[in-house]
Amino acid sequence: MTCPYKYANEIEYDFSLLKPEDYDKLQAFSCGNEVLDAYIHSDVIKKENEHVYVNCEDGLHFKIWDKKTGEILGFVSLAASAIVFNVDTTYTTHLSAVKIDVFAINEKYQKLHYDEESATDSDSQNHYYFSDEVMGSTLLHIKNTSENNVLINYIFLYSDKEKVHFYERNHFERFHRFMVGENTQEIRNNIPMYIRLE
Repeated sequence: MTCPYKYANEIEYDFSLLKPEDYDKLQAFSCGNEVLDAYIHSDVIKKENEHVYVNCEDGLHFKIWDKKTGEILGFVSLAASAIVFNVDTTYTTHLSAVKIDVFAINEKYQKLHYDEESATDSDSQNHYYFSDEVMGSTLLHIKNTSENNVLINYIFLYSDKEKVHFYERNHFERFHRFMVGENTQEIRNNIPMYIRLE
């Protein structure tokens, strides 16, 4: 199935918490990464007999959905966390942060230009896609949370090596030498990146 839009600026979408009734729509979602799709399909919304619930053990799950069709266009999982800041054996602290644990865009929409200007610009550095728009909405949601609910100084994530350019284009930087990344099997080969909220 192909994308029904010519440009992303035609899409009326919303960013909201995933609900148990989204189960079937979530099963239809694919970002093209088999491991990530398997996680999204089997671990995010659980069905146990007649009981259906959103599994929030790892964070809060959000859907980016088309307000006209109801289709899930993107999936984001956010968790309260901290970045370990370790100068030496005498000074270690934790920097308050939100971790973007999962950021996934429906495969059909990943290379959808935002508008004609982006699509026709000969300089690829000026291209702006639906995925950039959704990342902006995600960062804005976190910033609003920080300003209205709880102090958050940083946003961080672990990028697949092939996606580093996307995150750099959206103002993420690689961890600097005093920031200590996690060392789990799932993200061992990924690149830790962060943004400081102003």
